[in-house]
Amino acid sequence: MFVLMTDGPTSPDGKWRWDGVHWVCLDAGMLETPDGRWRYLGGHFIPVEPTVAEVPNEDAFMVEGHHDSPLVHDSIVMGDAPVHAIHRASDSVVKDSVMMGDLTVNYGASENQIKDIVDQVFQKFTAMGIGPGTAPTRMNHEDKDLVSKSVDAIDKLTEEGHSLTPDQHLTLANAARAAGRLEDARTRYQAILSDPNATEVHAQSLVRLGKLLSTFGQHEQALSHLRRGLAQAESRQQYPVVAESLVDIGNVLRRQRKLTDALACFEDSFKRAKEWDLVPMYVRAGVSLGNVLIELNEFERARETLNQVLQEARRIRDEEAVQVCKHSLNIIAHEQGQVPLFRPNGALVQSDDPLYKWKSQMTEAKQQFDRGSVRYAIKLGTEAAQGMRNLNAGPDEAEALRQLAEWQENRLLYSAAETSLLRAMDLYTASHQTAHMSEVLRELTGLYLNTGDFAKAAASAKRAYEAAEKAGLDQLMFEAVCDQAIACSNLGEPIVDYVNRAKELANRVSVDTTDFDWFLNR
Repeated sequence: MFVLMTDGPTSPDGKWRWDGVHWVCLDAGMLETPDGRWRYLGGHFIPVEPTVAEVPNEDAFMVEGHHDSPLVHDSIVMGDAPVHAIHRASDSVVKDSVMMGDLTVNYGASENQIKDIVDQVFQKFTAMGIGPGTAPTRMNHEDKDLVSKSVDAIDKLTEEGHSLTPDQHLTLANAARAAGRLEDARTRYQAILSDPNATEVHAQSLVRLGKLLSTFGQHEQALSHLRRGLAQAESRQQYPVVAESLVDIGNVLRRQRKLTDALACFEDSFKRAKEWDLVPMYVRAGVSLGNVLIELNEFERARETLNQVLQEARRIRDEEAVQVCKHSLNIIAHEQGQVPLFRPNGALVQSDDPLYKWKSQMTEAKQQFDRGSVRYAIKLGTEAAQGMRNLNAGPDEAEALRQLAEWQENRLLYSAAETSLLRAMDLYTASHQTAHMSEVLRELTGLYLNTGDFAKAAASAKRAYEAAEKAGLDQLMFEAVCDQAIACSNLGEPIVDYVNRAKELANRVSVDTTDFDWFLNR
């Protein structure tokens, strides 16, 4: 709804009036738009620089009526090009622009023109990993904002009377979910399920809604929706949805610590995905299967599964799955008292690698710590970290220093622990590893809270929040803002803004609030 105000400050030349939100052009003789890009002549918008775009013909012109009507311009950004909306408001034309890729849509345009633009917008979604059956689990703050604005843009088009297909409605719901608009996503999934003309996507919607309910902690409702989705997908022979729903059911059961039941679901999905040649789902199911086997201490079987999955993940270039497999294989090596197979950068550790000696020593240090020999563990860890520094193995050294800081803090060696973490922070900063930077800043915050240095804790938590926001790490954002509140509370400063922000994050994104329930319920 657009409202043009008649009151407001007017520019000295009498050509512009501020309505509280936008500058309104009052000069009926002005032929160029305020950004200088378009000139209005003879019923056409003509680019000021003709090389940028051709002059549209009469059929392509979207505005009817008085060519000297004042224009109100409002724009938001989505990618690198404009999507324009034009509405009537008495004798004025209200123009609302949304940037998305290199697309331009004029609200009020013909149905065919809008359809072409909508199709291109959904292609942009696909390029971002968002579709009827897919939605990225991690997006940075900027991308979330872009996706959110594109969802609003499509909603405006549907208000104009443009209809969407069931697949597009589901994609839009997944986009809202990816943007962190969880309640909006839930409403959209429910609307699809109540639409008798969208039965072909009901199974997928049930599965997506079930996953969403699980993030709200509503596990029994989640299982009900997921099992209904599984039954419908099986009846319709929607094999990818069947495999996906089995993994999602397993994940909910795993959260409920029903590991044996979860294992059965992962095994079933893993087997079916292989039989149906659904390689991406085979990889996803295999990763889940390998990790639950680790939790059940079935290390050899977990290693065999993860090695198979690792090869497939490499083949389809699923880098996230590759990294998860490597990390899980390192966990198995650690649990069995072996040297980790992979370095932090993902490279395989070779026995003739000079770094192998220091990685082996860190493994021995961890074993000594587990046996209660903390001082000896610190001695070995300090030597190993120095050895890695001499080899200029930055990521490996940073990982060793973070482990060393934990042991030092255990022995109340707070100054030494701070030095180790600050050195790790410098290494991650130099290599632009924003996610690890955020993790280390949270570890520093915990150290400062434990030592009562609340001013440093507040500053470190603030930096941790900023780094996590930049990297799109919702869980760390939530934890960091809680840390800020705790530190500021001890400093006697107001914390209501931090508490509200924490509650907003807890409701809007998929975070585990377990350790902070006492804080959110205060």
